[in-house]
Amino acid sequence: KYVQRAKEAAKDLKLRQLLVSMKQARARLRSGIETVQTVSLGLSKNSFNRIDAKTATFKWQSPDQVYADITGPMMTTRAFVLGCDGRVCWLYSENDKGEKRLDQTPATATAKEVQLLDPFGLEQRAIEDVLQEGNLIEAGDAQLEGQPCYRLEKWDVRQGNFVFATLTQWWIDKGTFLPRQIVQYYPQGCQILRFDYSDLNRS
Repeated sequence: KYVQRAKEAAKDLKLRQLLVSMKQARARLRSGIETVQTVSLGLSKNSFNRIDAKTATFKWQSPDQVYADITGPMMTTRAFVLGCDGRVCWLYSENDKGEKRLDQTPATATAKEVQLLDPFGLEQRAIEDVLQEGNLIEAGDAQLEGQPCYRLEKWDVRQGNFVFATLTQWWIDKGTFLPRQIVQYYPQGCQILRFDYSDLNRS
């Protein structure tokens, strides 16, 4: 049933228009701060028995200035910060022993792939590609902390010696067309990503 719905969704005008609006909303942004909180819940015997939360902060200014503090998700370090000022890209880290390290490379010699506020890569991809490849369906409206959202869904099923399935859901703010939450369910638990934004287009 889902496979058929996903095939039909590629022709869904409402889904197409939502992706167009998301692409346009991202194209209007030139700078801002994105804070991402990741909450992981472990599942055992039909109940959650573990919770873990991390926070990462991303700052950017077009065309190619970016700062990313991902110390939280790295877990094993005291500091892990990436950045680029358009001329030099750098990585600053500090391990649990207090040992600090700074690596720098010219921006022109560094492969960069920065994807912020853009869960489907619409800034670089055609709408048609996302519709044909994404197995994405429009799952109706939803409320998130009182904020009206569109909800999208996608199932990924892998078959081998056993079947492994994940369900990913996206909450897209109806006012800004930016992602507010992504939830991924898998056999061992689920992961929740919450997005907060500030200072959009203020610099």
